Amino acid sequence: MICHQCGNEQEKGNFCGKCGAKLNNDPNLQETAGGGGDQVSINRNPEPSYGQAASTQMNEHVEKVKKQSKVYGSYFVHFLKHPSSIFGKEKNEWVNGFISIILFVFIVTLTVSVFVRNLFKSAIHGTQGLINEFYDGPSYVSVFFNVFVFVFLIVALVLLCMFIVNKLFGSSASFKEVTAIYGAHLTTAIIVSLISLLLVLLKSHVYGNIVLSISLLLAIVLIPYYLISVLLTKYSKGIDPLYSFFIYVAIFSLLFAIFIGILADSAMGRIVDQWRYFW
Repeated sequence: MICHQCGNEQEKGNFCGKCGAKLNNDPNLQETAGGGGDQVSINRNPEPSYGQAASTQMNEHVEKVKKQSKVYGSYFVHFLKHPSSIFGKEKNEWVNGFISIILFVFIVTLTVSVFVRNLFKSAIHGTQGLINEFYDGPSYVSVFFNVFVFVFLIVALVLLCMFIVNKLFGSSASFKEVTAIYGAHLTTAIIVSLISLLLVLLKSHVYGNIVLSISLLLAIVLIPYYLISVLLTKYSKGIDPLYSFFIYVAIFSLLFAIFIGILADSAMGRIVDQWRYFW
């Protein structure tokens, strides 16, 4: 049998012993006798091997990621300069808006995780290693996961409240469109959060936390207040936009207080469990 991929000859087998390609048992692709010697008929459209197929698929994924990165880069720069230009384009930008939301949550989570680990290291070092014998602080993965879920849920809560109030008293925008509008306006908060991450990495924790608080204030309070005001004023229906805005503030405050209360109760339970370890 002759391999149609590399021309290697072997007596039997389903795969080539040289290149690993699958051997074809079609007699038209095998060795044929003729005139001055052996001739090999090579398939002009050989079936790619598993390794080649996997490599091709990987290259396609890489190209897609590169293309999406370029598209998002252009999107980010444009809406950093003109965030309000998203109005009227929200139907086509919800994917990039969602990427902005995830990027913001990721940067904030990374900043908090680095700060918490640095804080525990400093505290443990201050005890001259006495605590380290029993407890070396929470793992980086656990801190990252918990903070990511916490920040993501808060952002999701903001989006949900904006969508509900806008649906009742403003435009008929879908949840995807609200996501696109919110994500386009998050570019400023993303830049501020990047500055906070840089400060924390430089161990300027005080200024890093101040800047981080500003980025969270922008993303959770100021930007949503601005957006819901614009949406309710531009597409007002039912009651006056001012009262619609008050309803948004009341709903968000109530749900946020409930969320924080549940989180605080859960955190207190874990703290008590940890102290029981020492007792």
